[in-house]
Parts: sequence; structure tokens; C-alpha cells
Amino acid sequence: MFVVLVTGASGAGKSAVSRWLAARGHDALSLDGYEGLCTWVDECGEAVQRPDHPSREWLSRHAWIWRPDVLDRLLEDARGRGTGTLWLAGHAENLEEVLDRFDLRVLLRIDQATLRSRLDDPSRGNDHGRVGASRAHVVATFEEFQSRLARCCEREVDATDELDVVGEALVRQVAPVRGRPGT
Repeated sequence: MFVVLVTGASGAGKSAVSRWLAARGHDALSLDGYEGLCTWVDECGEAVQRPDHPSREWLSRHAWIWRPDVLDRLLEDARGRGTGTLWLAGHAENLEEVLDRFDLRVLLRIDQATLRSRLDDPSRGNDHGRVGASRAHVVATFEEFQSRLARCCEREVDATDELDVVGEALVRQVAPVRGRPGT
């Protein structure tokens, strides 16, 4: 199993790309929806419930993380199913701790205008960027955050375009690395 992480800032289109890939027959999963994987934690690493309307202070003192043990089980199960490509889409603050679990990491790069537009989209499934001070926090930390992600990724895709264009570019980026077109 060749494991590809598709990551990016809030609004980059990680979940949308995951759905796009799955609709075209790829083994793809949005990590935010994977049972037990994602959680908010405090400075001590203890799981906490995010307030409905988090303040910037709350957001600066808490982190959205992946539980490494759950990620490992997800990957073990996937490897037991086959040898194709597994597309995992998401981001967590502890990404650097689990980088070695992925064979390839691809950044969905967006700009400030795209970020703001997508955060304002009422049809967006994730409320991060729309509730409380999360929008102000995401916008204020965007450049540094995206730069940090770029340092973790081997490839980048311009994710400011239409979903079909982004999805096709993503598949093209991975195919030469994987060795089989469209895998």
C-alpha cells in the first residue's frame, strides 16, 4: 500500500479532494471524519471539547491532533486490504510526529483570497473558520501555517482552481512517484 497524505490549510479543499478521489474509484478518506483519530488537546496533551464559539486565546492554547495509535491502526488495516494507493486527506498540529507513516505528502496550496472565500462559503462542511474567533485565527496564522506544511511536503498542487482541475493535478503529481498512471 502506497500512502499519500493530502494536506493544507483550512479551506484548501482536503475533504473535497478526498470525496472527488473516492467518487472516481480511488481509496480515499478524509481524516477529520475517521472515528477516534482527531481530537482537540490542551497544553498538557489532554483531550478537551472545543467550545462552540472558541476565542483566539482558546485556539492559541489548544491543538487539533491525530492520535498516532489510531492512525497506525488505520494504516495497518489499509495495508491488509491491498497494495494500491491510499489517499488520506487532512491536517493535524502533530503532523511532524507522524510524517514517517506516509510515503508521499502533497500540499494543497492556496492564497489568502481563496482562503477567505472558502472560509466564508456557507456550504463548507467544516465550521472551523466560521465560528467564534476561528476565522480571525486561521487568517492571522495562514502564511506561517502554510509555510510549515510546505516544509513537510514533497509535492505541491495549486488548489485555487476548480475541484476537477485540482483533483486531476493531484493524481498527476502522484502517478510518477507511485509508478503507475492514475493509481
